[in-house]
Amino acid sequence: MYSSAFDSLVCYLLARTSVTTMAQTVPADDEQMEQRKSGLYNCLSKIKKEENDRKDPERIDLDIEKERNTEDKLADELLEALERNDAAEVWDLVENNHPIEALKIMQRVNKDIAKKARNKEKSCNFHCKPQAILSCVGDTYSPSSRHNAKETQHIEEERKDEARKRKWIKILSNPLFIGVEWLWRRNTNRHSDDCHENNDRDAIGKALYDAYLLDKITSHEHYYSLEDYKSSVEAYESFAADVLEESTVTELYEIMDIEGDGFLLRGSPHRLRKLDQSLSLLKIAADYGRKKFVASARCQSVLDQIIFYKCPEWKDEGIMRKFVWVVVQLILTTILTPFYISLRMFEKVFPKKSSNMCSNGIAKKCIERIRSLYEHPYSKFVNHSMSYFLFLALLLLSTFDFENEYKSTSVGLTRIDYAAIVFLIGLILQELLKAQKQGIHFYFSKWWNKMNILTLVTFAVSYIVWLAAWVHFGEWQPRRNPFIVADVLYATGTVMAFLHFTYIFQVSSTLGPLQLSLYRMLKDIYRFLIIYFMLFLAFGTGLVKIYSYYVSSLHKIEDAINPSSHHVARHDLAAKLLVSIFLGKVDDDKVTVQDPAFHLTAVIGRIFLFAYGICTTLVAINMLIAMMNNSYERIMEDADQEWKFSRSRLWLDYINDGNFVPVPFNIAYYSLYLFFIPNYIFRVCCKKEQWSRSRKQPSNETDMELERMNSNLERCTTDKTLTHCFSCICPGCSCFCKPTQAKVVREERLQAIRFSVARYLNNHYPNEEIEREMGTLVSSPAPKADESLQE
Repeated sequence: MYSSAFDSLVCYLLARTSVTTMAQTVPADDEQMEQRKSGLYNCLSKIKKEENDRKDPERIDLDIEKERNTEDKLADELLEALERNDAAEVWDLVENNHPIEALKIMQRVNKDIAKKARNKEKSCNFHCKPQAILSCVGDTYSPSSRHNAKETQHIEEERKDEARKRKWIKILSNPLFIGVEWLWRRNTNRHSDDCHENNDRDAIGKALYDAYLLDKITSHEHYYSLEDYKSSVEAYESFAADVLEESTVTELYEIMDIEGDGFLLRGSPHRLRKLDQSLSLLKIAADYGRKKFVASARCQSVLDQIIFYKCPEWKDEGIMRKFVWVVVQLILTTILTPFYISLRMFEKVFPKKSSNMCSNGIAKKCIERIRSLYEHPYSKFVNHSMSYFLFLALLLLSTFDFENEYKSTSVGLTRIDYAAIVFLIGLILQELLKAQKQGIHFYFSKWWNKMNILTLVTFAVSYIVWLAAWVHFGEWQPRRNPFIVADVLYATGTVMAFLHFTYIFQVSSTLGPLQLSLYRMLKDIYRFLIIYFMLFLAFGTGLVKIYSYYVSSLHKIEDAINPSSHHVARHDLAAKLLVSIFLGKVDDDKVTVQDPAFHLTAVIGRIFLFAYGICTTLVAINMLIAMMNNSYERIMEDADQEWKFSRSRLWLDYINDGNFVPVPFNIAYYSLYLFFIPNYIFRVCCKKEQWSRSRKQPSNETDMELERMNSNLERCTTDKTLTHCFSCICPGCSCFCKPTQAKVVREERLQAIRFSVARYLNNHYPNEEIEREMGTLVSSPAPKADESLQE
């Protein structure tokens, strides 16, 4: 201690002496001056380091505690102001002491969730080091693992941190705080400097993201009431939906279109290829699972404008007129598909000439009408639905007049089966392209896609088994097991195919809620079967154990050459008995015994069957009925919201670009893409070469700045700590879902959100002072965007 103090004193005296000498003598050359300065700075930095090393830990704890107390005081003041709905006081609190650190709490929680998911993934891998295992075991059984005062204090601190976190979540999810805080940042041009900058600049997008994040937190929080988190989630969604309600039509189009290239903003497009961009915010909300926002009136109105583009009155037409139009649509698409495929190929080969292909107005209008038969969202839905309906018709026709058909074939497949195979290949190709475009995670988040993939895989396995058996045996041999297995799989796929067709009921306001109730009830049946399987296994094992002992005893006593058995002595026999009892068929003779000495065995067997009947019939069945009734009531309570959300997700699949050519014509269309593979590879290689050259030699300062921005963007979007996705939080999930791309927020869209938030605060939290402040805020010019964002 004394030596270090002496060293510090010596450094100080040397520094002072050097300064005095420099002041009294003639200045030396620049090199000596720099050496003296560097020596002084090194000495001062050494002293500073020693001071930091000797800093009292208790003093550090006091500083942290003081900071936390200040944060807690601000949180209490904000909660009181929010409970009184005093917007002016909230504005003053935010303006005087902005909770910058508290606003980053959602990002910290986000990283915690990613860490938990990553640890869960690691726990599934058996790549543990022996030293780590031994250290873990040693810590578990060592005396140091007992709770001491420090551990108790640490647990208490964690509890306080959890309470503080929940308090700030309640504040951050309050609609009044969201609106006031966002307007304050927009008015003062204060933005975060992290990777969430673009998200923080968008009040509606940030509210939807935070609501989705809190939904994820509920799956990891097990110690507090989930209702608190659910109420916060609902508050976030209510804010986003209410702000959207306050917008005008033009502002609504600006808010819903993130990139600003949709046809609602830019007028009627030359092609129906950018309809989905006018619903980019709705698509993000649907991927986040925000049902209340998606089902809001303004979102549904914009969605209907896209679906029924140029025919808004079509949804009110009668059934007969729609049926006639569907038949005409089917005939026209079948006839005009070769022309449409040729048109698409011409655009691929000559992309620049395709826009000026027809100078004649009549011919150009005809081409646009032909395009609408395939690219219009409603026409696309009809084409795909009718293609699947034709596939079901082929499956149905394959069950008629099969005797004569099978007699005339040596393979075991009829002409209808070959047509079904063509449709099956087209459907598989269509679903693979859809999954590749949406991402595997998003694709399988929709139940109808899961059902569709399961159906197509069953059909594919059936045909593969049939083909393998035919190649192995050289001919069709119906008595062979592989052919029987293939036929069973084909029949199973047929049942699932007809059940899958019910997904189109989601477009109907009458059948849609019923179809959703059926899907929820199937989930309840799945849970019931898990419980029933445990009961089945328990009583089945007990019965087999009792009666197998009885049979073994008879073998020992009688010593018979052909020993007798019992109806419940084996697991397969016991399973048949239990299933028959579950279906209401009780046969008392199967539990009786012939030897009077084993009367107790028969009594216990009857008791087991009686208990099994009570547990399955009286308890489990009634529990299943109650669960299904509860699911139906939940759907009916929010029938409108649930149906609109499911309907929106279905329509968004058809609004997205791609899969314009219906099945089975898409096989021919995508087969032509094979001729473009060499050209595509050549263009990709050329682009990579040009990009590498530009990276090596930036031409000017602007290019260097753009390069720096791109590197920062790449760092933000490829952070190993967390990959930000639309509807999943999982580390390294780029193979399963499409990561969000950080995009520049348009100033026009921010201005529209700004006006809508101001109206929302004026209408929902009336106050004279806040009305004056908000009036000044709206009338003031919007802050200019950063130069980097403009570039």
